[in-house]
Amino acid sequence: MAAVDDPREVSRTFFVDGPVGTGKTTLYGCLIWSLRHRPQPLEMMCVAYTGIAASLMDGGMTVHSTFGLPFGTLTEDSTSTVTMQSERARKIRNAALIVWDEAPMSPGLQLTVVDRLLMGCHGVGGKTMLFAGDFRQILPVVRRGTRVDIVMSSIKENGLWSVMERFNL
Repeated sequence: MAAVDDPREVSRTFFVDGPVGTGKTTLYGCLIWSLRHRPQPLEMMCVAYTGIAASLMDGGMTVHSTFGLPFGTLTEDSTSTVTMQSERARKIRNAALIVWDEAPMSPGLQLTVVDRLLMGCHGVGGKTMLFAGDFRQILPVVRRGTRVDIVMSSIKENGLWSVMERFNL
């Protein structure tokens, strides 16, 4: 809550890890409810890698749809289709918190593209982000990839992983 309330808070990127049934969805569901039901409600965005996971979140959308990510193979040069003057960019700018469920399924390069988009929308400084998921389930899909390719495409191999404060359930 402090990260949402105080933009000067140092730690603003979090990852909640836990096996199936440990209460990740309940945890961020309660957080979302409490932030939306304050006297001064906060705007937030709920995203997930899959449409099924997104449908379980209040107002959830897929990562691809929310951030205008290209389908297919991502590269370091991939960009979002969201324009800075669009309604979607306005929603991103106004979001006090972005909750990203099933994050371990997302390729690490998605995180890079979204980070560039957030920096463009928000200027200097980042958004408060809560990532959640279970690395014991499915990792990113890499077409014709070896085990090493799959592990290397994980968000754990993204440079932003090192700044995430991690919690285990």
